This record gives sequence, structure tokens and C-alpha cells, in this order.
Amino acid sequence: MRDAASQALAKLGQPAVVPLMTALRDPDNDVKQAAAQALGHVGGAAVTPISKVIEDDDDQVRRWAVHALGLIGDARSVEVLVSALKDEERSGRQWVVRALGRIRSNRTIEPLVAALTDIDFDVRLAAAHELGENKTLQAVEPLVASLSDNVNVVRDAAAEALGKIGDGRAVSALIALLGTEQQAVGVSALLKMMERPNMKIGIDALRQMSGLPPTMEYRVCTTDASGSVHVKEGVVDCTTLKAAAAKALTRRGMVA
Repeated sequence: MRDAASQALAKLGQPAVVPLMTALRDPDNDVKQAAAQALGHVGGAAVTPISKVIEDDDDQVRRWAVHALGLIGDARSVEVLVSALKDEERSGRQWVVRALGRIRSNRTIEPLVAALTDIDFDVRLAAAHELGENKTLQAVEPLVASLSDNVNVVRDAAAEALGKIGDGRAVSALIALLGTEQQAVGVSALLKMMERPNMKIGIDALRQMSGLPPTMEYRVCTTDASGSVHVKEGVVDCTTLKAAAAKALTRRGMVA
């Protein structure tokens, strides 16, 4: 079964579920992928059958089943996907987080926020991305906490997510990044917040941004195992951010 055959089966709707579920167990991973994509197009009729193989012994079957449930986006899948977050394979948990992110239900918020503290950074990274894409207001404070993650790409993803959500509670934490090696992603996130037509940034936060210096620098010294000292430094331009904040204050009848 290849893509064309899978797509043809998907058009049949519910009658296609049984042959597609059989294809999901095919030894060829490309066939598994095509079957998962097709099951995703079948829709709600495939949710229950797919849910039954989420704990299959074959990790590839589990992952493509999770992917299919994410494509369908049915809230009935939330419980079984949350259960699948116990998968010992980190890539398996990462797939589950991505699938939960596709489901538009408040029931996905708690497990996605919990995934921000997963032991594996790939899972934390996926959770930050999905919470940002969904603009999850309830995730603002957990994402602010993730700005202190011990993995740089997770910290960056948390900053980017906060920029997409656009809630003023994150402004101070993002401004604090401007004096660190994350200064570029910090400015980018703040500018994204400013671009949102319904931005939720208060007067004090806008004044904090408009009052920034034109540039901000950082300098970090580290010592390696041999005793050698390494210096990392950088500078970021804050003028565009300052101007955007000042313009927003003016629109509200305030003086920057």
C-alpha cells in the first residue's frame, strides 16, 4: 500500500478503517506512515480502533497511531494520549505531545504544561512549541519558569512561545533575557507580543520597554576543565522595541 492507495481508502470513510489498521502493522515503515495519514483523514470513525493500539509492543505502531490521533484532533483521544505520555521512549512521548497540541480542547492544557518538566529535553521542547502555537494563556507562568531550563533550545522555545501568547505577565522575564546570551530571542519574543492586535500588555510593562537603553550587552566568562577561561559576549539593538512600546503608549494617551 502506498500513498495513493491509502488516500483512496481514506475516501471510503469508516469501511477503510479495518484495512488501514492492518496496514498500520506492516513491517515497512513507509506503509505505516501512509496508513496513519489516511486514518487521520478518515476522521472520528477511526478514533476507537486507533486507541486500541496505542500500547502496542511495536514502538513504530504506537507512534504512527499517536500521529493519526493528532491528525484527527478529536477530544475523545485526550485520555488515551495522556496515558501514552508514560511511554518510556522519549521519542514516543514527544510524538504524544505533538498530537495533544493538535487537539483543540482545554483538557490538553494540563498534560502539555506538565510536559514542560519532562526528563527529556526533546519533550520539553515540543511542549513549549505546542503551547505557543495554541496561545495557551494558562501556560504563561510555567513557560516563564522554562526560561531557566538547563537546555538552551528549550529556553529559546519558551521565549518564542511567550511571544506568541502575548501576555504582559511575561514582559519582565523576557526583558531580563536581554542581558544574557538569549538576548536575540528575547527581543524577538517581545516584538511578537507588540505586533499582536489584541496584545495584553499593561502600561507599566510598556513603559519598561520604552525605557530600555538603545542597546544591551552581555558578557559571560566560563572556565573549562583545563582551567582555560572562555568569554562569550554580545549586543542587541533595542531601538525597534523601544519605538513600538512608545507608539503603543501614545495610542493609549500616555507619554513614553
